[in-house]
Amino acid sequence: MNFFSTSLDIKRLRYQTIGVTLLLLMILIVLQQFIAYDKFNQLIKDKITTKSEKVQIFYNYMMQEHFKIQLSAIKENLSSTAVQNAIISRNRDRLYALLSKRYRTLHDDFPFFNIMHIVLPDNHSFLRLHQPKNYGDDLSTARPMHTAVNQTKTWLHGLEVGKYGISYRTIYPIIYNGVHYGNFEIGSPVKNVIKELEQLLGLNIILTINKEYLSVSQNELPPSYDKQRNIIFASDLFRSLKSELHADNQVHYQNKTYIIKPGIKLYNFSGDAIGEFFYAFDISHELNKKQDYIVASFLIGTAIIILIMLLLHYNFNKIIGKLNESERYSHLILNTQKNIIFVTSGEQLIDGNNAFLNFFHYGSIKAFKQHHECVCQFFQDHPNPEYITGATKEGMNWVSYIVKHPNIEHKCRIALHQKETVFALKADATTMKKHSIMVVTMQDITKLERHNRELEQISQTDALTKIYNRTFYHTLAEKLYRNSSITSLSVIFLDIDHFKKINDTFGHDYGDTVLKKVTALVSTMIRNSDYFIRWGGEEFLLLLPNSNHDNALKLCEKLRSRIAALSFSKIGHITCSFGVTQRRIDDDEATLLKRADDALYRAKKGGRNRIESL
Repeated sequence: MNFFSTSLDIKRLRYQTIGVTLLLLMILIVLQQFIAYDKFNQLIKDKITTKSEKVQIFYNYMMQEHFKIQLSAIKENLSSTAVQNAIISRNRDRLYALLSKRYRTLHDDFPFFNIMHIVLPDNHSFLRLHQPKNYGDDLSTARPMHTAVNQTKTWLHGLEVGKYGISYRTIYPIIYNGVHYGNFEIGSPVKNVIKELEQLLGLNIILTINKEYLSVSQNELPPSYDKQRNIIFASDLFRSLKSELHADNQVHYQNKTYIIKPGIKLYNFSGDAIGEFFYAFDISHELNKKQDYIVASFLIGTAIIILIMLLLHYNFNKIIGKLNESERYSHLILNTQKNIIFVTSGEQLIDGNNAFLNFFHYGSIKAFKQHHECVCQFFQDHPNPEYITGATKEGMNWVSYIVKHPNIEHKCRIALHQKETVFALKADATTMKKHSIMVVTMQDITKLERHNRELEQISQTDALTKIYNRTFYHTLAEKLYRNSSITSLSVIFLDIDHFKKINDTFGHDYGDTVLKKVTALVSTMIRNSDYFIRWGGEEFLLLLPNSNHDNALKLCEKLRSRIAALSFSKIGHITCSFGVTQRRIDDDEATLLKRADDALYRAKKGGRNRIESL
């Protein structure tokens, strides 16, 4: 009996088909709603992540600039002969007269700097330019940074809670002719820094300090606002909150929705976490867009269901036509993708989109298969394990490997028609007609990879001398110290003698010329396997893999004599001091560098223009 022999059978099949179709469409709509919801949540997260990274970058840059300006201002003030005489003679009135105008000028140029302070070697306050009537108090307990600088005679910068607030401070030892007369301090209250950050990035910020570090009397808002933290600064949005401060809370303020995120941890100069600031992002646009999209997609989905039901009732036979049309749409979508997409069984190529054919310059999949068995034949070798370089990886088909490791970033490099292209690879497995197939997507990331390499090179290169910087050292250190192929490792610290005098006498531009000329010379005298690093200022670090102590000493002597022979237009000749050591069995990174640094110190103390080894 024919399946469609009676109208009853046709009706039953029609209603069954309608019922199944309706159920599937409803499931698809619900699924689409979940996907849309997840998609927009991810967009919000991405925006927050990008903004957070930007906040961190701006904050780090501001701190660097603040400390740089503070240190420069201190050195400029201490270089004044009149100021030196007033400090040496402890003439407070004379010192106040000399520094008050300088303090006002500094504050006018940089309003966020409003702390200038002279402290004696016994940790008693001698002169506060910002509070000239308050002096003579003992800061030994209240201001550990001053205690540390007075003990070590080494300048410090960092965040510290003082008697009158919390500030970013630079403290510099006052030393004339080898005699220590105290410390010179310049600082900017942390509130001023946060306000500046808030204005630059258009954020709403609240600054909190742990209660154990700051008294309630210095708190800007009442204790009921937060039980664990003192609130030092808060924008109007945070002031409007009625509950305690919690990360990831969504708050409504002036017809907008914000999400609260933890910002940057604040550490004092000794590394203790003393607080942090939170900021609020405006996510109103994303939330409205998500809601509009979900409502619109639901309405569209409902309309599609009604339309399909009417069409099924009108003509059941048109279902097949609609399925065919849907298949054509799928092919159209695939062929409009810029990414290369192809389907494979793992052993054999099945199909590919237009981007695939255009890239490999073939008119059809059949023509491609006549010349190539696998796309992997085009993959180039690469030392990075992220790159797929052949038909198999870890004993399995390369596509199966990608499917099995979805959380690993996979890449490949293809050289075709005198052009090299880098792709990000993704693969998903599914079953169709009882056969397992895999869909592979190849996204061109060549520009992104090139940009990332350029950024990495910039971040690891000293801008002035074009040699490696200290950031590169920290990237290199772990690999270098754990490399079993390195049988010996020598370390050299070298320092240009009396460089500060060159800067003070002829200016920083001329000092920069000296630095560049010295680094250019040293770069020509070391091996390709050696690492030449600007450690800071006029101090440099040389790492010599597979070079023993004697060879390092010979190199130092060559460098010392060649540098001393350099001729400069204004200063004639310069000299350098060297500290040399070789890695020992019980050394770690810190002890090795410390010993080389101690050797350098001995060389400078021993009269400079000499080499010392430990």
